[in-house]
Amino acid sequence: MKMFLLTVVLPLVAIAGCSDKQQESFNPYPDETPECRSYRVMTGAPMLPDAYARLKDKCEASMKK
Repeated sequence: MKMFLLTVVLPLVAIAGCSDKQQESFNPYPDETPECRSYRVMTGAPMLPDAYARLKDKCEASMKK
């Protein structure tokens, strides 16, 4: 069993890990601006309501540009 791992599995894992065709990372928000990303990330944080409003306003302003 050890010989099988060393001769077959290990080289296949090494070849697969070093291949040129790597999967691109999935981005569900491809057109998102940095301001909107910041707003989306901070929506779960405990913040004052006016801070949320400022982040949302910055996001909306960045999308209009």
